[in-house]
Amino acid sequence: MSMIQSIASLEKTIFSDPWSEAMLSDTFKYDYNHVLTIDRTGALTAHSQDYVNHVSMPGGLSNEISYELSDEKSDRGGIAGYIIYSNVAGESELLRVAVDESCRGKGYASILMKEMLKNLAEEQTEKCILEVRSQNAVAIGLYNKFGFTEIGVRKGYYKEPDDDALIMEVSL
Repeated sequence: MSMIQSIASLEKTIFSDPWSEAMLSDTFKYDYNHVLTIDRTGALTAHSQDYVNHVSMPGGLSNEISYELSDEKSDRGGIAGYIIYSNVAGESELLRVAVDESCRGKGYASILMKEMLKNLAEEQTEKCILEVRSQNAVAIGLYNKFGFTEIGVRKGYYKEPDDDALIMEVSL
C-alpha cells in the first residue's frame, strides 16, 4: 500500500469529511505542502514532493528519525499517523493531523506536532494557523499544549456533524 493509500485509508476511519486519494495526490503536487508520517514503531518520516509523486531521488527518499514512544510499541508496522501542512511566504497552515485509534495516547500526535513546528522554525516561518472543530476537546488540548491560541470562530463551518470551527494560531 502506498503512503497516499495508507493516509486515505486512515482518513476514512477518522474524519467525517475524509480526503480521497485524488485529493491527497493533488495536495502533494505543490512543493509548499508537506507530509510527515509516523509508523507503529515510532519512526518519523518527512516525505518530499518527489517521493509523494513517485519520482526517484538520488541518495534516498526521505529523512527518518526514530523516537522513543512508550513500552507498548506495536510491531505491526504501517502508518500510525500523519500531519499535513503548508508553508508559504513565512506563514503555515496545519491542514490535517490524525492518529489511528489503536495508537492514540502514546504520544504520536505530539511527536508529529513537535517535528512540524521544528521544521517551520528552521524555515523561519513566522506563524502557523489551523481550524479545528469546536467540540474536539482532545485536538484543542493538543494545540494548546504547543502554544496555539484561539483567534476566531467560523460559525457552522463543519457539517456531519454540524459544528463551528475555531481558528487557532501560534507564533514561531
